[in-house]
Amino acid sequence: MKDLFDESALLSALGTHDEATVIAWLAAAGPAGRSAAAKRLRRWLDDGTTWVEEVVTREGVPRGSVSRTRVVQIAGSSDTWRAAQLAWRLCALEDGRWVRPTQAITAARAFGGDWAERFATAALRDGPVWEPVRSLVAEGLVAYERQPNHLLGMLGSLNPWRGKDVPRARLSDALRAEPSLLGREFWDLLALEGTTSHSLANHDKFDGGETWEDAVVLLANDGTIARAQLLDALLASLSADFVAFRASWFSRTHDRLAPTTDEAAARAGEYVRLLGSRNGATVSMALRVLDRLERARRLDAGAFLASADAALHSTTKATVTAALKLADRIARRDTAHRGSVARLAVDALAHAATDVQSLALDVIERHGRPSEGSLRAAIASYAEAVAPSLRARLAAWTGESAAAPDVARHASAAPPRGDVSPLDPSRAVAPVATFEALVALAARSLETYQAGDYEVLVDGLARFGPPATETEMRLTRPLAKRAKDVVAAHPRRGCAGCIGGTTDVLVDAWASRTPWSLEFESHTDFEMHRAGAWDRDRLGFVPKIPRANPGAPEVFVFRPPLLGFAVARLRTLAEAFVAASRDPTAPRRFRLRSTPTHRGGWIDPGVLVQRITEPGDGLRLLDDVHDRVLALLRLAPQRRVEALARLDAAGRVADESAEFVAALRHTLGATGVAIGRTEAVWIAAARARTPFDDDPRIAAAYPAGGPDAGVAARHAIPSLPLAPFESRPRPFRQFTIDCTPWPPRPVPSAHPSVLLHARTDHEWAEGLPPDLVAHVVSWWPANPEPLFASGIETVLRSDEKSEQVPGWAALLDRPDLTPQRLWGGLGPELLAATISAKQPALVQAATDLLTDIAAHGPDRSPLPPVRLASAIAYVLGSERRAVSFTVRVPFRRFATVCGSVRTLSSDHAAYVAALAVAVLPRLPEHAVRDALPWIEMLREALVTAGGRVADPAARAWLTERRSGKAGAAARALLRTG
Repeated sequence: MKDLFDESALLSALGTHDEATVIAWLAAAGPAGRSAAAKRLRRWLDDGTTWVEEVVTREGVPRGSVSRTRVVQIAGSSDTWRAAQLAWRLCALEDGRWVRPTQAITAARAFGGDWAERFATAALRDGPVWEPVRSLVAEGLVAYERQPNHLLGMLGSLNPWRGKDVPRARLSDALRAEPSLLGREFWDLLALEGTTSHSLANHDKFDGGETWEDAVVLLANDGTIARAQLLDALLASLSADFVAFRASWFSRTHDRLAPTTDEAAARAGEYVRLLGSRNGATVSMALRVLDRLERARRLDAGAFLASADAALHSTTKATVTAALKLADRIARRDTAHRGSVARLAVDALAHAATDVQSLALDVIERHGRPSEGSLRAAIASYAEAVAPSLRARLAAWTGESAAAPDVARHASAAPPRGDVSPLDPSRAVAPVATFEALVALAARSLETYQAGDYEVLVDGLARFGPPATETEMRLTRPLAKRAKDVVAAHPRRGCAGCIGGTTDVLVDAWASRTPWSLEFESHTDFEMHRAGAWDRDRLGFVPKIPRANPGAPEVFVFRPPLLGFAVARLRTLAEAFVAASRDPTAPRRFRLRSTPTHRGGWIDPGVLVQRITEPGDGLRLLDDVHDRVLALLRLAPQRRVEALARLDAAGRVADESAEFVAALRHTLGATGVAIGRTEAVWIAAARARTPFDDDPRIAAAYPAGGPDAGVAARHAIPSLPLAPFESRPRPFRQFTIDCTPWPPRPVPSAHPSVLLHARTDHEWAEGLPPDLVAHVVSWWPANPEPLFASGIETVLRSDEKSEQVPGWAALLDRPDLTPQRLWGGLGPELLAATISAKQPALVQAATDLLTDIAAHGPDRSPLPPVRLASAIAYVLGSERRAVSFTVRVPFRRFATVCGSVRTLSSDHAAYVAALAVAVLPRLPEHAVRDALPWIEMLREALVTAGGRVADPAARAWLTERRSGKAGAAARALLRTG
C-alpha cells in the first residue's frame, strides 16, 4: 500500500491525467487498501486548494484535469460520504459539471459491491446532482428513486452554460434528443416544489437561456408532451399550495397553454378547489377560467358559490372584485341563486378598500332582501367595518339609522403625553442582591441575550468578583463548563456586532478565570490598537481581551466600531478577574461608575457622586477610561445642582483621579474648571453638560474631536429632489442624513459620542444589529439624534428582507424623552421611515406610535401633522438600492397604516385627515401615480371627523387630477368637502 499511494507515483498519474490508472490502482487495492489510504486522501482533499495549485505549477497540468482525476481518486476511498461532499465543493471543471458519467460508471464497475449506491446517496445528500447519478441508473448500477436533489439537478444540466463564447443548447432540443427524459423523471419534476435556490421558477428567472416554461409550452403545442397530462400535472402542483414565488411558475405556464373551453370544463372541479389557495396568483388564474366557463354556460354555479367565500376573504382587490362580479352575473342569470349571492357578498364588506365595499353593497342591494333575518344579522356583524361614506347607504337599505363612529375605545380628552422624568422612582433599576441570583442571571445570559440584563449582569460580576469560597466554586462550576461550551461552539459569536457575545466571554472569564484572546489581522491593526485607536476603514476587527493563556479561545470582534467601545469597556474588568485568580493580594471586587440607576441608561448625579466619594462598601473603583466616559454621558439632567454641592463638600476623593472629579464638576455645571489632558473624558463631559450645544472651552482644547465632541453635531436633511449618485453604474437617489463636522480618521475607541457618527462601509450597507441598537441607545440617553440619523439611513437603505431593521423601532419608544426632544429633530423622519418599511414588526411598532400621536387630534398632538407630512414627503423621495435596480418607497404603505389608525376614533380620523391634506401638495412625481388609496383614505377620515379640504394647495392639487380613478376620487372628495 505504501508503494501504491506513493506521492511521486500519484503526482505522475495526475500529471498525465491518467484516470484509468488511478481507478485501476484503487480497484486493485480493495476495500481494506482504500480504507488504509482514506486518511491521507482526505488530508489532500481538505488541503485541496493549495495542493492542486502546487501540482498545476510543478507539472503544468490544467487545473480542471487535476480536479477531475482527484474526484475519482477520492471517491474510491472508504469514506464515500465525506468524499462526495467535499469533492463537489472543491471541483473546478472546464465544462461546468461534476464527475463525468463515464468516470462514475467505470469507478462503480471497478470498485464493485454497493459503492455505486453509497456514492449516489452521498452525492444527493450534498445537493442537486444529475449526470453521474442518472448514468448509474441507466446502467442498472443504481435503482431509480424519486429523489428531489436528483430531479432538481436536471434543471441546469440539460443546457449548461459553457462560457460566453459558446452558445447554449436549446432546452427543448435537449428534451427531444432524449425521449426517455419525458418519462417519469419529467413528471416527477413537475410535481416538485423545489428549494430556495433550486426550483423551476428560480431557474427560469436567473439561469438564462431557453426557460423551462418556454420549452414545456413549445413541446406541448407540437405534441411532444401530452397536453392533457400536462394540464393535470400543473393543476395538481397548484393545488399543493407551494410558496407563492415557486407556484407562480405553474400558473404562468398554465396561462400560456390557454386551455380551451372543453379542457377547462373537464377540470372545472379542480379550478373551483383552487379558490381556496393561499396564493393570490393561483386564485386569480382560477377565477379567470371560471369566468370563461360561466360565460359559456358550462359552470356549476352551486359548486362555485359553495367555495367562493375563500376568494372573498382575499386582501387583493382584483381577486375580490372578480369573484363578486362573477357571483353577480350568476344571480342575474339564475334568480334561484340570488339569496346565496347576497349572503356571499356580505363577506366582502370587511375588505379595506372602499370601492370593494361599494361593489359588495351593489350586489346586496340588487339581490338581497331586507326582510331576510339571517342576511340582516350577517350585515350587522360587519357594520363597523364599512367605510363611513357608505354607512348612510347601508342604513337606507336596512331601514336603520347610520352607526356613529366608535369613539369610546380611545380617550380623546386625555392630555398629550408629557415627558416622564428619567429619575422617576418607577423606572429605578434593582441590582443583583445575592451571589446565587448573579449565577442564575449569568446562566440565562449565556442562552438568550436580553438588553435589560446586560448592565445588571456586568455590575453584579464586578461587585461580587470571581468565585473565591468553596460554596461559590460549587455554584459556578456548571456555569463555567457551560460558558466554555458556548464560547467553543461559537468562537466568533462576537462577530457582526453581536453584543451578547461579549457577555458570553466575560462570564467565561469570571467563572473559569479564562482570559479573552486577542487576534490581529496585520501589524497595522496592532499598532492602531496599541495607540488606542483604529482606522475608520479597518474598524471591523476590534480586539477583545489580550490572550494571556495559550489555551484561551481565539476570539475577536467583527464590525461595527461601536462594539469596540462595548468590548474595551469590559477589558479591564475581565483582566482583573484573571489577575485575582492568580494573585490573592490583587483586588477582586469593584464598583463601576457607569452602572445605570434607572431604565434607559440614566444615572442619578447624586448616586454617581456617592460612588466616588463614599467607598464604604469595601469595593474599589475600576481604573478604566471607558467606564469614566460612560458614567458622564449617562448623567441625568435632574438633581445636578445638589450633586455638585455634595461633590464640593466632599473635598479630595481618595480613590478617584483628580481629572475625573474636575470633569464631573464641569458636567454638573461648575465654571472655571481647568481642562485636563484625557481627551475622551472631557469630550464626554462636554456632551453630558450640553448635549445639543457646543462647549467652547473644550472645543478649543480639542478642536479635531469631530461631531459631538467639543462641537455638537449638526444634522441636515437634503432638499428634494434628491440628487442621484452619478458614480454608480445606474444612478439612484438615496436618503442620506448630512452631518457636520465630519468624523476624524481614526476615531479613538473611547469616544462613543463620536463613534455614533463614524460608521464603516459595512454599516452603511447593513446597519447596526438590533441587539446592539438596544444597547447603544443607553450610552448617551440625552441625545438620540445620532441614532435617529443612523436608523433612518438603515431603514431606507436596507433590503426588504433584512433582519437588522426591526431593532430600530425601539428608538421611538422613549417615554423618558420630552416630546420636544423626540419630535424636534429627526424623530419624524424615523417614524416615516418605519411606516414605509415592509417588515411587519417595524410597521406594527410605527402604527402603535402613530396611534398614540393621533389620539389627541391635530391641534394637541405632540407631533404636528404638517411636520410628519414633510417627513413622509422626504421618505417618498428616496430610493432603495436592490442589486442592479432601484426601488422606490410605495405610497400605498402610508395609506394602509394611516387608514388603520383613522378608524379608531374621531380624533384619530381628524389627525389623519390633517396629515393627508398636508401630504398631497408635497408628493414627489412618482408617488402621484399611486395616490388613489391616499385620496380614498382622506375621504373616509373626513366623513368620520367632519370637515372639508380647506387648504388651498391641497384643493389645487386635487383639482389637477383629471383622469383615471384617482381623478374621479379627487372630484368626489372636492364635492363632499
